[in-house]
Amino acid sequence: SVLSANKKVYLQGLATYLAFFQAYTAYLDQPYPNKSAASSASAKTSTPAPKTSLSSLTAFVDVANQISQFLYGAATQATDKNTAAFAKMNPPLFAFNYDDMRALKIIPYLAKSLPQTTKNILWPEHIVQAANEGIVINTSQGSSPIAYFRTPLGTAVKNTTNDPTIPLFICMRNGQNLFEEELIAQPDWLNSWAGVSNILKACFGDFSALLGLQILDPCMETLINMVIATQQGQDISTMQTSSDACTSLIATWKQSQVAISSGAVASGASGALGQATVPGANLPGANLSGTQLPNLPSLPNNPAVQLPVVGG
Repeated sequence: SVLSANKKVYLQGLATYLAFFQAYTAYLDQPYPNKSAASSASAKTSTPAPKTSLSSLTAFVDVANQISQFLYGAATQATDKNTAAFAKMNPPLFAFNYDDMRALKIIPYLAKSLPQTTKNILWPEHIVQAANEGIVINTSQGSSPIAYFRTPLGTAVKNTTNDPTIPLFICMRNGQNLFEEELIAQPDWLNSWAGVSNILKACFGDFSALLGLQILDPCMETLINMVIATQQGQDISTMQTSSDACTSLIATWKQSQVAISSGAVASGASGALGQATVPGANLPGANLSGTQLPNLPSLPNNPAVQLPVVGG
């Protein structure tokens, strides 16, 4: 069918894109080249080794340096660099500024220096404090909490023991619209260069590096797995195109839209804090429109609300 043919072309395009960025970011796994061992002829044109210890640098720094030399040439000012870069690559997708280069040198050094006894930081302390104290922001658009710990029943509670099984959410307002995002605690894999390099790879284009890290939603993971299968020459028509978790997430989204369209929206839709009409639903980044706010007392004139204590 036309739909199947279009799907195949789309996946093949993503597979080609992914293959390039997998090869590109693979330099993060390779050591910085030993420039001193090069011949005198090539040494004159090679990029000088950065001052940071070569043992912590990756070959990606050398690639970034070479790309920068190609794009910027002898330009030194920001405006001149932009002009030079656009003349050679429009848009300059692979431009590296000072901060980029600094991060590429410092992040691997710090990540490789982490001791095995490094402790995890669950959540930022000021966000935990705001959630436990029930601090509410009052604006001209209405009142909303800064953050909250929410039980599976949709009730906001205090989490005085930093129990990682109780999810922490931040609440963001954009005009009359409210959005929530789960603030994920620091995972163990982030305390290693292997974990940090996966994040860097994703930042520089290899989105497959995020698979299995509980960062992507299940629908995105399913799509990426199909792209990888396309790379491997597998027959996509025989694959399951949607995981159970993805199907469940889509169903939750649809239920939320039905609740909104039918008028089953709590008082949070007008900015006040109301009852959750879909208790326990976890829609990272979803437009709450009042339907997903936890059970918070409506006290728009007070700086905080009283919350029950869990694990105290």
